[in-house]
This record gives sequence, structure tokens and C-alpha cells, in this order.
Amino acid sequence: MLSIIVNDENYQNEEDIIDDFLVMFIAGAKTVQITTTNFIMMMKHRPDIKAKFEAEYQPLMEQVKDDIMKKMTPDLIENLEYTKMTYQEILRRYSPIPTSSTNTVSKTTTYNGVTFHKGDAFYVNLENIHKRDDEWKDCLKFIPERFDPHSEYYLRPDGKKRNPLSFNPFLGG
Repeated sequence: MLSIIVNDENYQNEEDIIDDFLVMFIAGAKTVQITTTNFIMMMKHRPDIKAKFEAEYQPLMEQVKDDIMKKMTPDLIENLEYTKMTYQEILRRYSPIPTSSTNTVSKTTTYNGVTFHKGDAFYVNLENIHKRDDEWKDCLKFIPERFDPHSEYYLRPDGKKRNPLSFNPFLGG
């Protein structure tokens, strides 16, 4: 990442580079902390989810128990499908970043009958996007299976595919 930024013509000085890296480290650390805390909370309060999680990771732990540092590889972790779905549901239900930072419109445009003029500021309410009842069945319930393509919760309440932007925990960041 540093190599990309150092060679990017948009960065004019070291101060800008240092500033952006500090923001990335602070933002990254905080979102990981919040998401992990919510994961632990969910395991504590939802024994049904904890049981599915343990059933998935226990065989993996058995495989690596004699040398976890060498045997625990990204490929092994990649196979933890229920764990990934649980983390995605945590990011959807308990957004670590409830709103985007302020953005501005680069040219006057009208969207859904609302006109934004060049320079107007706006932000995106990520938390509300993740709780829209037209996109998510039982939107306020915690259901990791909604990220399983074979689950009834994978589609919108009307049976159609969800808008790709209906799950956007970091707004592309």
C-alpha cells in the first residue's frame, strides 16, 4: 500500500502520506476491534450460532493442533464458510461504521427527485442501508445464513436478488 501511495502523483508531500496512513491504521484497528467484540458477544448470547461456529472450526483445530503456526494457512481458514457468514452478518447488523465520511458532489445532479448542486455535502447512512426491510427478510434479526446462496434469507422478501449495494459495511474502503 505504501508503495502505491508513494508513487501516486496525487500525493504532493510526506505529510499527506503520513496523514492517510495514520487514518488507515486507526480506522482499521477500530473496525476490527468493534467487529471482533460483536462476534464474541454473539457467541456468548446465541448458543445456536456458537454451536455451528464450533462445529465448523473444531475439525480445523484438530488438523493444526500439533503445529498451529505452520499448519494454519489462509487456505484452511478460507473454508470456514459459516464463520465468514457470521462475520458478514455482524458487519450488516452491527455496522462498525454507521455513516460514511462527508462527501461532496462534483457536478449538479438530480437523484430520486432531489437536486444536489456542485459542492453540496452529503453522507451515506450505512447502518440504515443494512436494515432496509425491502432488501432483507427479517432485517432486524441476526441470521448468518442470509449470506448463504442456498438459504431462504439470501434473497429479498419479494424473492428477487438484493441490490449489490445493500451490503456495504465500509463503503468500498
